[in-house]
Amino acid sequence: MDDEHATGERGDDVRLLGIRLSTDFRRIACHALRSRRIWVAAVLTALVLTLPALWVGWQADDHVHRLYFLGLQEVEMPMSGSNLFDFLRGDAETMQALVDLGVMPWWSLPELRISFWRPITSLTQLADYTFWPNSAMAMHAHSLLWFALVVALAMFVYRRFMGATWVAGAAGMLFAVDDAHGIPAGWLDNRNALVATAFCLLTLLAHDRWRRDDWQPGAVLAPIFLALSLLSAEFGVATLAYLFSYALFIERGRWQARAGSMLAHAAVASIWLGMYRSRGHGTYGSGFYANPMSEPLHYLSAAAERLPVLLFDVFSLPVSAPYIFMPAKVQTALALVGVLVFVLILLALRPMLKQNAVARFWLLGSVLCLAPVAATVPSSRLLLLSGFGVTCPHLCIHTQS
Repeated sequence: MDDEHATGERGDDVRLLGIRLSTDFRRIACHALRSRRIWVAAVLTALVLTLPALWVGWQADDHVHRLYFLGLQEVEMPMSGSNLFDFLRGDAETMQALVDLGVMPWWSLPELRISFWRPITSLTQLADYTFWPNSAMAMHAHSLLWFALVVALAMFVYRRFMGATWVAGAAGMLFAVDDAHGIPAGWLDNRNALVATAFCLLTLLAHDRWRRDDWQPGAVLAPIFLALSLLSAEFGVATLAYLFSYALFIERGRWQARAGSMLAHAAVASIWLGMYRSRGHGTYGSGFYANPMSEPLHYLSAAAERLPVLLFDVFSLPVSAPYIFMPAKVQTALALVGVLVFVLILLALRPMLKQNAVARFWLLGSVLCLAPVAATVPSSRLLLLSGFGVTCPHLCIHTQS
């Protein structure tokens, strides 16, 4: 973890995103990026870029939640104040009422189920409607505070894993300006991704302090933060991707000890999954969602095309936004191009990956993060945690002349 590639201090020739930096600019930039307060600059930059979200108002599912809290729903749905994302439970009577109202099209499957278990995020929205029920601006300000927390925590994780180096600072700044964060920061209903990501990063910080510094509270706090991430959004499953990658590349010692470090996390995830299914949550019969538990073949078929598109998006160009509007043949072609781009990037990163375990940790974690989000239609809003890993040394290339 202290090798040349992890610290970014090797040699006199430094490149950032392939651009050679002049000696004077490099000295100033590296000093700023190594500063302990670089996280402040990252947070302020992220907030300035997302500030227009304050005037966005309510969108899409936000109106469903608003009608619920205001008591204006014409059709009774299974959602509650402790779980606002319990939309449909496969009840034919409710579906017919929604069709009659014009909310759902006439061809909707009566058994359609779209039910998510997100009590932690629901509590944040309950707070919105308790303290400022008629102010969309205040609700968006609340979401931006979560976004600021995510950016700050990301910077702390980078510095934790890569030291007080310019590479860690640059990774944090790049994460702060990633365009993929626009929707989670600007859509109230997508706050769940921000909340889940915040607890994911806290999980990594606590777990790493436990394993590397023998900080015993981390053995308890890390599984608790994982549970909070899972209860914020299904998106939190991606936390396990980084924990697995950590055990594989960062953890030291025998394989038995590495596996043992994952037992508490595996137990938390198993309990969460058991409760999730026993409560009847999940999806069925939706063209947007492919449930890997109840529809494994549907999920595998969908993931085969979606994963390459997500890889293309997170490693190269933001192609996922128009994906849903593309003809099937174009979607297939885009998936093939995505595979090719990913292979070329792996070849380019091969020297770094061979020498640097931290780089392997980031890369594997970011790729595995895409498996759970492939359950729905590709979108940049799904790349918050995957982009967190990709932003690291892979985008800050440094060489020696």
